[in-house]
Amino acid sequence: MADRSEGGVAISHINTLALTMVGLAICGCGHFGDSAGSFADSQAHVIAATRHAATMAYETCRISATYVYLGQRLGIEPTRLPKLAASWPSFYEHEQTKDFAGQTVTWREYCEGLDKTGGAFDAALLVMRAYGDAIVALARAKAFDASNLQTAATGASGLATALGATSSLASSISGAGPVLSQLASLVAGFVRSGKLKSSVHSAGPAIEALLRNMIAYVDGLDAEVSLAAHRLHNVVAATESPQIGPGGPVIDVAVVARDDDARLNALHLAVAQDKEALDGLRRAHAALAAAAKQPDLDKDAQIAVEKLAKALQELQATREWRE
Repeated sequence: MADRSEGGVAISHINTLALTMVGLAICGCGHFGDSAGSFADSQAHVIAATRHAATMAYETCRISATYVYLGQRLGIEPTRLPKLAASWPSFYEHEQTKDFAGQTVTWREYCEGLDKTGGAFDAALLVMRAYGDAIVALARAKAFDASNLQTAATGASGLATALGATSSLASSISGAGPVLSQLASLVAGFVRSGKLKSSVHSAGPAIEALLRNMIAYVDGLDAEVSLAAHRLHNVVAATESPQIGPGGPVIDVAVVARDDDARLNALHLAVAQDKEALDGLRRAHAALAAAAKQPDLDKDAQIAVEKLAKALQELQATREWRE
């Protein structure tokens, strides 16, 4: 694959953001309501930029399956069927693989299962966004309907918990199910109390746990992308001519592999950025929760928080090439 180091400078913005929030926690400075509101505004940008990850698992699975199919045509991948599938649709519908729990499933079933994990991941992101909306409501004296969050969290929790352990992705995001329900209850409580500082501090452990589950999910995505790339490279190395013909439809491997290689390269870079963004949010919120225990302090800290918000907005701008 092509070099994947591009975007590293943009990623450093999220690290700057986290360090800024850590500085706030240590010195306890700035007006907390302004700091929390800036954090929530910035978080919304990152969540919007990260939602694309919900479709990555299915797309990567389809690419991976393609190169298992082509590998079978070349004789470098085994088949679980009595004979090789005559076509890609036949392969995808009937050829079998093993899921994370060791159960035998068709490739269609396996990829559809991964697609469901993306839905659960997206639902968890939306709950995080609702949490940010609640912070803004408390920080800026705005109205907030906690019942919407409760509905979203209940749905997200159900999606996540129902996945079980059919894949590494399902295993990581299913662990977020109980946390999502807990977070909804916490937010409903602190909206009623109207106490921003104590509320953000009390939500700290739940947000930490949720973001760690989401980071584990993104790590799982990267593993799926790497596996697909490995299968692609094996097929390319085993192909003596540009095309595969006998035993099925003629396929121009060189053209297909070039396009898929470029796409996997882009997915790998996107996953790296998503992980940095989510980990930056995790560290930033941890610092914000710690700062909630400190008294409001001086103007210099508020300037730091404004820089924090700008860093997250710049991170969003670097991702527009993918949209």
